Amino acid sequence: MALLSSATSILLLHVITSIAENSERDSQKKPNGWEFLQEGVTLVLIARNYDLYGRNRTDCLTGKTVSKDNTSHTITQELHFRNPNTSKWSTANETLNAYSEDGKVYNFMNTSTAGRAQYNFLFTNNGCAIVEVMYSKNNTGDHLTTTPTTPVASLQGDGAGSPNALSTDAAEGSKKARRCAMWVRKDALNRTHDFCLRSFLCDCDSKSVYPVYNRTECENNRAIQERN
Repeated sequence: MALLSSATSILLLHVITSIAENSERDSQKKPNGWEFLQEGVTLVLIARNYDLYGRNRTDCLTGKTVSKDNTSHTITQELHFRNPNTSKWSTANETLNAYSEDGKVYNFMNTSTAGRAQYNFLFTNNGCAIVEVMYSKNNTGDHLTTTPTTPVASLQGDGAGSPNALSTDAAEGSKKARRCAMWVRKDALNRTHDFCLRSFLCDCDSKSVYPVYNRTECENNRAIQERN
């Protein structure tokens, strides 16, 4: 019996160690934006550190990849978002043109609207991604603006899987003044995303991170809109 117990303990230790090693390897993989955007998969914008159009005119933003061309390296996404000031929902299609710096990994993307945005995937795994928004401007020519908020050091999920509670213990300063967005697969909202969060706080400007997705509020609001 003691021998069996010892063997079981060794097996469990091996399994736990393997899981930990796999998780660490996953965190160290080079980002791959092209592989992250899978056809038919919906992504949710969980948090960002910039205000794309000013006055926080978008939240509850989701993007579904509806087509993906591996020859031309173009992706079409269907976007859904809400104006929190008017509660009005909008839908738009966006084409992403991907390109590679090394000829292997297509990790940089331009949006279809000229001059609107360029994306650089800083971190990806099978559930989330941290994307740097390198350049953007609205119709008036204004560049990306940050929205002053309480600095945060962590995003904590609520029971519905959205990071609504913000820690007020902030890390001082920012190593890189990057404008970033944290995207999570819709089917992975209930999971924790520590590696993504670490990338966001270490690689991006973390002085003004704020959540833009409350799962309960966004889904209930969307259901009401569809019924009407």
